[in-house]
Amino acid sequence: MNSNRKQWFLSLLATFTMATAFGQQEPGPFDFGKMWTFENPPKEWFLKAYNYDLDQEWFDEARNSSLRFASWCSASFVSPNGLVMTNHHCSQPVVSDLQKEGENFDLNGFYATTFADERRNPELFVEQLIKVADATDQIKTLIGTVADADRPAKTQEAVNTVVKEYTSKPGWENLRIQAVPFYSGAKYSIYGYKRYDDVRLVFIPEAQLGFFGGDPDNFTYPRYNLDCTFWRVYDESGKPLNTSGNYFKFNLDGVQEGTPVFVIGNPGSTERYRTVAQLEYDRDYRYPVDIEFFTNRMKMLEEEYALNPNDDTKNTIFSLSNTLKATKGTVNGLNNPELFNRKVKME
Repeated sequence: MNSNRKQWFLSLLATFTMATAFGQQEPGPFDFGKMWTFENPPKEWFLKAYNYDLDQEWFDEARNSSLRFASWCSASFVSPNGLVMTNHHCSQPVVSDLQKEGENFDLNGFYATTFADERRNPELFVEQLIKVADATDQIKTLIGTVADADRPAKTQEAVNTVVKEYTSKPGWENLRIQAVPFYSGAKYSIYGYKRYDDVRLVFIPEAQLGFFGGDPDNFTYPRYNLDCTFWRVYDESGKPLNTSGNYFKFNLDGVQEGTPVFVIGNPGSTERYRTVAQLEYDRDYRYPVDIEFFTNRMKMLEEEYALNPNDDTKNTIFSLSNTLKATKGTVNGLNNPELFNRKVKME
């Protein structure tokens, strides 16, 4: 891999940049966003837009250095001996049980000075995407021509058949196989994940540093905080995992203005291809109901927390707060005539 490319390798791939620029009246080529999978990156566009000729080795190293953190977050290998970096809020649900009597990670944080001091949560795992295959034709052939009412069951049956086949396929052994639909079932990929179950806490800052700015800053301003946690993955023999061949290196010099920065993540599903009629329903019924539900639930939990403070309630409040603000932002966009009119023109 070209060493110049490594220097700006922060935490890479699939840019989440929204292309819905205010003032632009006509639909643009990136109104669906700039987020791509590893098996379908727009290499020619990267070369044209950024003058970076990214070869397959670049994408393979990026994919192997990236992780799915449990089932809800993203993470990355950041050292040759299994060190993993993720967000502070990603670790909140799984660090409480690691506190010993008299400790308070929210108040004082935690740092393991030796390997022996690192603490394992047996319920935590990370997954590394090892293999990807296109299964579109195979799954569609198995589905065949069916009535709309029978399609969901037939689709699930076809997906289960293909997943079972890949479970015993050479090179896919001992991987967790997942079929991932894209574009409302127009395309299917098979992902093979290597799962690591021995994950130990190395460092988490106190809450005032990790969550500085709180909900008012979230989704609103750049987060000037220490929103990070470090864990370490251990192999089957109980030794720190050898990741010397795939990890993101820290660039202590930072990045320069104009440097392309990519972000790799384990995002939730998107709904960018919903029709105008569906978006009208979302705007007028679906999301307003969600907002009312989340608001009422938040109020109840805050009252409960005031009477009985505990980590589970606090983490649920954080999660709901995050979801509520994201949903309100979506509704604001749907109620913006300029943005919505572009969606109408696109359709």
